[in-house]
Amino acid sequence: MAERLIALFLNTGTGWIAYCAISRFQQYPRSRILRVLVFGMMYASVNMMITAGDAANILGVLCLFSAGTALLIKGGWMAKLSMGAVFFSLAMSVSGISNGIVFLLLDFRSMEIMKRGLLISFLIRLLFWSVFYLAVKNKPKETRPKLPWKVWALTDSLVCMPVATILVYLLGEDFAVTTGQTVLMLLFSWISSMGALFLVCELDQNQRVMEERQLWKMRSLYYKNLEKEQLQIRRMKHDMQNHLYTLQGLPAEKKEAYLDDLLGALSVQRGEHFSDNPVVQTVLAKKASEMEEAEIVRKTDVKIPGKLPIEDLQLCALLANTLDNAIEACQKLPKEKRWIQVRCHCAKGMFLLLVENPVEGEVQRKEGKLVTTKPDRRNHGLGNGEISDICEKYHGTVSCETEKGIFSIKIVIPI
Repeated sequence: MAERLIALFLNTGTGWIAYCAISRFQQYPRSRILRVLVFGMMYASVNMMITAGDAANILGVLCLFSAGTALLIKGGWMAKLSMGAVFFSLAMSVSGISNGIVFLLLDFRSMEIMKRGLLISFLIRLLFWSVFYLAVKNKPKETRPKLPWKVWALTDSLVCMPVATILVYLLGEDFAVTTGQTVLMLLFSWISSMGALFLVCELDQNQRVMEERQLWKMRSLYYKNLEKEQLQIRRMKHDMQNHLYTLQGLPAEKKEAYLDDLLGALSVQRGEHFSDNPVVQTVLAKKASEMEEAEIVRKTDVKIPGKLPIEDLQLCALLANTLDNAIEACQKLPKEKRWIQVRCHCAKGMFLLLVENPVEGEVQRKEGKLVTTKPDRRNHGLGNGEISDICEKYHGTVSCETEKGIFSIKIVIPI
């Protein structure tokens, strides 16, 4: 009885710690019932008895982990496939190594020794997942990996090796003879899994740096234009006294002509002020310039405070992606039919973004998400589902509709 209680305590602790650690990399559903199911999947996966030749347990965990990841974990299917494979091979490697170590060290001549061996195996798993959690606990949940599909495909190719090792492991027949070899093999599988996870984190960090640089370039361009305006105003103030003296000395019939020339020469092309929020101001100023170049009539109604509880990179992605798609749609229309209307408000605890534009034909969709009409679809169009992912992350909604040739996308996020 005591051994069962200790085993239950160790297994529950291992399952919970694994659940918390993996949450740093994968997004769980909001529903408490579904989260309990996710915990159940983690509990069964990390505590399953794994021995060579026992295909039932390993294939059972594989089916359970695959189904749970596909149905319960949120995100794109490429990301779920990659991260699911990483954590499956990681969990199986640790379980197999812990069992193998116990079988190598202990001589199972009695049931009592076998029970103690199982407890030692469970303790080894608990220690590993505890160390793993301590290593990743400071990683914010908001920074879960978001990578292009090509990078996820590369990760999948790397994870194939540890997964294949696990599958080969279950084919072993004589466990007493192959225990040492299988432990060594699973150790390499564990190293490969950790390497793949480290690679994903590094690539994700590089991706975020690239996005930050893009936002920084947009801000830099905005502030350069603002600096030019200020410099032009200072020059006007500097020359104004001389112009006034000149006007004072001119005859009345020449003053009007001189004033017209002066106003034309000293006119300031001021940038439009959209919002006190620096990200909103920067993105809208950049996209307004692109609309002007594409001869698109622009209508804006923006009332956004200086600070929002949405990360700068994600706020930039929402605005930039929705406006990029609107500009792309308008460029296919005759110039006289090009227009974009942008409404962006914060009211009653909600962030609202509504973008409307005319479209030619029907808007293409795939699995409920919009699809670009450009030839290279994988690298264009709605940030590869980024809008939906961001709304999901902040528990918001995104809806799209086309009516009478006008496409509208509406984003609502509680703040």
